[in-house]
Amino acid sequence: HQVRNMLPDQETVMYLSVTPHVQPTHTGRTDADEKMPPHFTPNANYNDPTDMTISVADLLARHLDAADQMVETAHAFAVKQHEMADALRKARDAGDIHAAEEARNAMWNSVYTLHKQLYALDRAWNEFAPRAAEG
Repeated sequence: HQVRNMLPDQETVMYLSVTPHVQPTHTGRTDADEKMPPHFTPNANYNDPTDMTISVADLLARHLDAADQMVETAHAFAVKQHEMADALRKARDAGDIHAAEEARNAMWNSVYTLHKQLYALDRAWNEFAPRAAEG
């Protein structure tokens, strides 16, 4: 990434947002630079409203469902990567650029699908985690 100041004669304030955030979003350190235990803060602190009508049990079930789906997606991802790697090797050995591109694009599609499922897992986790230990 690269940043250019289009107004070099004026002070510039840059905002950097790293997404997605996964709870806990920050690791605290002691004065001796030892890692502190995780601290889960309410999602409202990140301008993300919490639906308190959903029970913690339901949030846990959603999280576990997302975890199970992640396993299925990751398995399908690995299978597709190996299949398309074989197709890519054969295409390259044959000098078939079109077939190599198709194999690469199929690999990309499975990478994209994996990331979409990971984001779904992140969302389920972020909804569940801050409320997991509430009384």
